[in-house]
Amino acid sequence: MGMCALAILCDAQVRLTVKSKGAVVGSVETSQRLTQDGGRRVELRFSLGKDNAVTVHTTSTFDANGNPIRKVQETVTAKHDQLVVIATFDPSGANLVINDGSARKTKKVPLDAGSARAEIAGFWLLRDKPEKGASVKHFAFNMDSQAWDETATTYEGSTSIEIAGKTRTAHLVRSVSRGKTTLSYLDDKGEPLRIEAGAFLLERAP
Repeated sequence: MGMCALAILCDAQVRLTVKSKGAVVGSVETSQRLTQDGGRRVELRFSLGKDNAVTVHTTSTFDANGNPIRKVQETVTAKHDQLVVIATFDPSGANLVINDGSARKTKKVPLDAGSARAEIAGFWLLRDKPEKGASVKHFAFNMDSQAWDETATTYEGSTSIEIAGKTRTAHLVRSVSRGKTTLSYLDDKGEPLRIEAGAFLLERAP
């Protein structure tokens, strides 16, 4: 989901407001950085509902080629219910450890070894400069559904958007997964300015 320079590893936290039908329903804090081995680390904290009724905290790490290494997702509700899912990856798929506070179980979610799983688009702008029209496909592991989703991502080039009354130049990235399209408008460092995902609109906070 920033980069001061390729030689310097740093986190740049970005805060987004989440809107649905014009009303603010939550917030997102996200950061990403390149790791010392050339990989990528992404952290996302999503709060939804009154008084942060639901909070989801996800940390994902990828190797230098974009292959997933480990994902951790913690979901906490206002009632203090907690669900922690840890996913690690090997050539045969995803290995899950699931803990809901009362029980711990494991689960294997296979993926054919020949299926592409490298999230190459995750390095766009952060490390790599894509050409307009660049398009990649891969299988991404969905921590919510605990399933592999085939995802097609295309770099549409630069465009202009308006945020908080100011015109900004953004890089438009289109992703399609499970028949649903997400439009991400990114700054020059690959950080989100605006994300349009179904009924939700995420926009960079002033």
